[in-house]
Amino acid sequence: MNDSPHASYIEAVANAFTRANMEPTFWEPLDSDAPEGVIHFGSDHPAIDTYSSWPGGVELVWDVGGWQVVDVDDRSGMEIRSDSYIDPDALVTLVRPLLVDGDPMPREWDTSRWEHADTVEKAVNASLHDGA
Repeated sequence: MNDSPHASYIEAVANAFTRANMEPTFWEPLDSDAPEGVIHFGSDHPAIDTYSSWPGGVELVWDVGGWQVVDVDDRSGMEIRSDSYIDPDALVTLVRPLLVDGDPMPREWDTSRWEHADTVEKAVNASLHDGA
């Protein structure tokens, strides 16, 4: 596994999708100027509405500011209204209607937080300060 401080969180999110029978095509924590992660669902993913909503596939992209749903075709993004370290199962519940049926995202803010969020958040913040 990638040893980036946010790798365990991205893996937990990928595992939550897998438990929900929506296993990502691929996922990875990315190391660039700032920590990022991606959960990718390809254009032929059986659990995603690839016919009308996401013909080229869809990605969930994470950075310290939170999650976005990104259309692979035009790279347009939609903010997920939640804690940056939303509980992985809550994230699946929140975005599943959008990914599967093309339903709009809820307007309410999801305040659930992953049980290991504080530890990972501290490690990510420390890595950002070490790189400055």
